[in-house]
Amino acid sequence: MALTLRNPVCQDIGMTSEELAKLLQQELESRSWTVSDLARESHMNRETVRRAVQGIGNTSLSVANRLLATVDKGLSVEAPR
Repeated sequence: MALTLRNPVCQDIGMTSEELAKLLQQELESRSWTVSDLARESHMNRETVRRAVQGIGNTSLSVANRLLATVDKGLSVEAPR
């Protein structure tokens, strides 16, 4: 999954909060997981995961990367030329 810069979740990543939330929601549904399941599998705080899944606030690069890795999605960041 290549990311492009457009309304970034944070300064380091080019995926919007809404795009990340939609992807995570789709993954949760396809796996029949809850937010608590994703939090447990990613070894993260449930509230942090809930906010990312609901698209609330700014998700850091490290949180986005960990959540995406947990649902077997790659994250690549391309530097502008």
